[in-house]
Amino acid sequence: MEILDSALARARSENSTALVSISGPPGVGKTSLALAWLHRHIEDCPDGQLYADLEGHRDAPAGPDRVLPRFLQALGVAPDHVPADLPGQTAHFRTVTTGRRVAVLCDNALPPARRGSAGGRPAVVSRSSRSTRRSSGPDSTPAVARSVIQAR
Repeated sequence: MEILDSALARARSENSTALVSISGPPGVGKTSLALAWLHRHIEDCPDGQLYADLEGHRDAPAGPDRVLPRFLQALGVAPDHVPADLPGQTAHFRTVTTGRRVAVLCDNALPPARRGSAGGRPAVVSRSSRSTRRSSGPDSTPAVARSVIQAR
């Protein structure tokens, strides 16, 4: 939890977004850790908490085109007002979240070696064998989280 707290403190001091990646083998408690940490910091996200299972362990993982419409609807956008295309969804997410403090948990993300090219405060949980670390750069961030971050 100290690493997660440190990432949040750094983001606050830089007036930026904290992006954290938690990785490890299945069943070690990555999702539980992320949820426990987010619950400890619920006051930092008064405008909402979003969760997406990216299904990275499946043959057809969820991409931003499947996740962003659900996020937009969870944030109060009527289904018929959700853009049909990914760039439109990303732009609309940016508009809806501007000025809002929202937590985003992307669970079961694909590790970089298994995903294709590309999407608050995303906490990303991956089934990679790498140890817990802060993410930096576009190659270490799942497509959905990148779409969310680029939308900000």
